[in-house]
Amino acid sequence: MERITEKIEKEVNEMKRIFLMVLVAFMLAGFSGKVFAQWGFETTGKSYRKISYSSGKNEGGISYQSETDFSAYGITYARYANSIEIIANNQDDKKKNRTGKLFPYCELGINYIPEFKGEVSKGTGYAVQISVGGKIFCLQNFALNAYAGATYIGMKDKKTKISVTGIEPAYGILFSFQLGGD
Repeated sequence: MERITEKIEKEVNEMKRIFLMVLVAFMLAGFSGKVFAQWGFETTGKSYRKISYSSGKNEGGISYQSETDFSAYGITYARYANSIEIIANNQDDKKKNRTGKLFPYCELGINYIPEFKGEVSKGTGYAVQISVGGKIFCLQNFALNAYAGATYIGMKDKKTKISVTGIEPAYGILFSFQLGGD
């Protein structure tokens, strides 16, 4: 019975987090810029959710990951370079139409890991990630992101107080949907 209660509590907390991220996205949509909801998979195969606000060549976001044995919250900052036209765009207003364009970027992310469970350990940690990637718009409000980089991870076991740090490769694919903005 206790496991069922824990599982229900975890699901409710998951729904609260998603609701909060959507609420933040709609609040940001009132500003001059673009708001994106992103979902995808990272190196570890864990699902990744992110709400980001983009204005000009800068993008800031909040991210959230959760699986049965792991959860993380983070903030990200990305800086975009000039776009590269991959697929010829015959639209009259090429400046506003992003379809077929690749937007390369560099990104820095900082994450807090409030909970992880291994085979013999349980604890908390942090991660700092730097990556390069690209966002290509398939439709005006839908894009695919791909990135690669490195993550510095630190974790501490709650019982033994043993800490472990290391650098891991990081790569992933995200689907981006523009929720609002210009």
